[in-house]
Amino acid sequence: MVYLLSRGDVRADVFNITSALHFAAQLNHVECLQALLAPDSPVNANSIDACGQSPLQVAALTASLEAVQLLLSRGAVCTLHVVNGLTPLHAICSNSYKKAVRAQILGILLESGGDSVINAQDDDGKAPLHIAALFDLPECCELLLRAGAVASLSILDNSGNTPMQVASNSQSCQGVLACYANNG
Repeated sequence: MVYLLSRGDVRADVFNITSALHFAAQLNHVECLQALLAPDSPVNANSIDACGQSPLQVAALTASLEAVQLLLSRGAVCTLHVVNGLTPLHAICSNSYKKAVRAQILGILLESGGDSVINAQDDDGKAPLHIAALFDLPECCELLLRAGAVASLSILDNSGNTPMQVASNSQSCQGVLACYANNG
């Protein structure tokens, strides 16, 4: 990464798969992100890598909190649907580690994207609530529902399943979803 920056080659690929920007986002390398997204840089904060992901998507998927914050401050868009129609909110709702950081990132993305991301459906028709239920993340389900994803309780994915049906193997997620379905 330092080599690319020293050459001024900020758009070069790393490992022929991802850009330097995506790689820095994945590693939560704030100094590299700052250099890559400097005001005079040709790098686009919403660029898509060879895997079809945005830097914000990668940062959310790897629970890279500082990278998420920096990318958003430099113009990254959290409503961008990338590979398979996924948003960064879908990505963080599939992350089963770094629980505290995951909750922070989820809150940041909800604040940045508002209603346009909370019920956004991917190419399979899944909203972030479906994804959190699928990955058995009751705290993500709870945060999404408290933020207003109650409408997602009735969204059917392309298989005809609601988040409650997707959560059929998770008693903890089913309990959270049932509580909101009954009490709103």
